[in-house]
Amino acid sequence: TEAGAREVQEELGMEVSVQEVSDPILFNATFYTVCKAHLHSEVALKLKTDEVTETRWVSVDELSQMVTLHPESFTPWIVDAWTKLKDKLIQYTL
Repeated sequence: TEAGAREVQEELGMEVSVQEVSDPILFNATFYTVCKAHLHSEVALKLKTDEVTETRWVSVDELSQMVTLHPESFTPWIVDAWTKLKDKLIQYTL
């Protein structure tokens, strides 16, 4: 949880409280995790432009449609993680 919060701070400039971490996901010989987190406040994102090309808030339905129709727009491991964790991630919005 600490590493997830630190990574969000480094990549997006936001403070979050990580509530839950997925089991590790193996993708191309690298392990990744997905974190459920709560924002501490509504703040503008401060992107590391050498690592993050675009961000925007979308609903779960929009994300599902975007990943399905335009997987090339996402980092490959995100597509893999979404495929594996979609049902669990959708539960977070209920």
